Amino acid sequence: MVLHEQNGIAGLTNKWLAKIAKKVMQAFPGAFPHADVVGNPVRTDVLALPLPVSVWLAVRGRFACWWSVALRARAS
Repeated sequence: MVLHEQNGIAGLTNKWLAKIAKKVMQAFPGAFPHADVVGNPVRTDVLALPLPVSVWLAVRGRFACWWSVALRARAS
C-alpha cells in the first residue's frame, strides 16, 4: 500500500495506515518524520488556469481594494 497525506498534519486514519504502508508520501514536510515530500498531484488543465490575482483584476479591476480587505482580515 502507498499512502499520501495531502495536509500539513496527518489525520488519525493516515497515522494508523502509515504503520503498514510500504511507502508514505506527504504534500508538506512535517506530517510524517520519514516520508518523502512530493506535493499534491495536480492535473495539467488545472495548471493552465489563471492565477487568482489575475482573475480578480479581470473581474474587479481594483486589486488595491481587495488587498486592504485581506490585510484587515489578517490583522483582526
